[in-house]
Amino acid sequence: GLRVQLASPEQAKLLGLQNNDIVTAVGKTGATKLKSLAPLVQGLQTKKSETLTLIRGGKPHKILYYLGS
Repeated sequence: GLRVQLASPEQAKLLGLQNNDIVTAVGKTGATKLKSLAPLVQGLQTKKSETLTLIRGGKPHKILYYLGS
């Protein structure tokens, strides 16, 4: 997965992520090939909704993004 290291608190609040979260999947696609969060953010701009799967503090979490109609 991709370990999250966000530069600003605003970024974290916007995405619902925290530093040291480990992103394991975006939708049904594993995140093992992601090298940064940029593709994730760009991909969210083209979809109506998406699920982000991650590990936070050793526990699995899911964030569901709703992005309009």
